[in-house]
Amino acid sequence: MSVSRVHTCKDQVKIAEGSAWPPAPKCRCRKFVSLQKATKMVKLGEASWIVTSRTEEGQEILCRLCHGDPEVKKCANCHGHGKEIANETVEEFGNDLVLVSRPPADKKEKKRSSILSKKTPRTATIEINHIENAYSDGLTKAYPRQWDKKNEARDRIEEYGRLGREVLADLVKGYEPEDDPDSGTGRNFDYGRSI
Repeated sequence: MSVSRVHTCKDQVKIAEGSAWPPAPKCRCRKFVSLQKATKMVKLGEASWIVTSRTEEGQEILCRLCHGDPEVKKCANCHGHGKEIANETVEEFGNDLVLVSRPPADKKEKKRSSILSKKTPRTATIEINHIENAYSDGLTKAYPRQWDKKNEARDRIEEYGRLGREVLADLVKGYEPEDDPDSGTGRNFDYGRSI
């Protein structure tokens, strides 16, 4: 019974995605699965076969710009020859697996890696340095650059608060009826009475 090693190392993932070239350095991946299970995982899109070698071969194809028109003498792509050389990547696969995420349905969309999914996304927030720069009284008049930093930090905090208020206002918009004393609706006229 033949077995396949299941790789989760960064180097093999990068090679499988095409951002690095084989061979990968040695790794310590220890998980093994049967070849039947490995084939099933590849068919389901959970994994892909490792790339043992990758080469680029040049092929002559019809020019994409002038389409081989003999009347065009000064083509920027083929210089009037009508043919251009296109590189095609040829890969050879091994029996081992690399755990990667499923490729997207749209080919233009970038493929997400299982390595990237472990990272925490970063967002612009207020950090302790911004608060200290904005509201500490330890700044002196001897360093005018620090005053600019102080104003920038205050502006950032104010902008962050304004964005938070906008989000909260969007959440409650549409739930409260307008003030109408005749029907007894709205914030100022509805006291929980049934209509």
